[in-house]
Amino acid sequence: MIYPQGKCVPILEIVASTTPSFNIRVVPGFCITRAESGVSRKTVNKWFRVLRAKSKEYLDEHRDIVGGRGMTVEIDESVLTKRKYNRGRLSANNQVWAVGGICRENKIFFLELVEKRDRATLHDIILENVAPETIITTDRRAYNGLETYGYEHRTVNHSQNFVDPGDWEIHTQGIEILWGKLKPYLRRKGTHKASIDSYVREFEFKRHNPNVFATIIEALKAE
Repeated sequence: MIYPQGKCVPILEIVASTTPSFNIRVVPGFCITRAESGVSRKTVNKWFRVLRAKSKEYLDEHRDIVGGRGMTVEIDESVLTKRKYNRGRLSANNQVWAVGGICRENKIFFLELVEKRDRATLHDIILENVAPETIITTDRRAYNGLETYGYEHRTVNHSQNFVDPGDWEIHTQGIEILWGKLKPYLRRKGTHKASIDSYVREFEFKRHNPNVFATIIEALKAE
């Protein structure tokens, strides 16, 4: 990791000023950080990139497997960006899709950006992120065949109902709520296709680590 050069600013001062805005909040963090730290726009931008990169590294090293025996994980896909061109037409090439899953019992979740949403891709993501013997709830046939890997698979048809009228436990409302929190967060941060992954990881890092300051210090010390 290459840290920003230039004006000498104590590391704890920078992190202390950036970490509050690194938290999930409605007020834009950039202006707050610049005002509180007294450093240049360029330096603040560089440190924000450093913190996002370190949070991603920390996530990769401390990733939890979601679910387990007797636990339910809701899985769904969603478009994170919808960029338009030529008088408002939607460009498929600029759409960024994500697959997400959240455990009902402990709220641990995962998010993966994907180029394809075919059965093989979805199954690979689940095998990597979800523990065997988990009850998995989805709304698409592309997930069919999960029983082969030791999962219990339940489905709800969103074109008809968001909750299975025959069993109120079969729904994906938890992951829908997560999408509802992630998308406004990304809109505030920016949804440029080249940087969206770093903002998704930042969101995931903060949701999984309530004490952001202590955790980011730990991540920086691990360099």
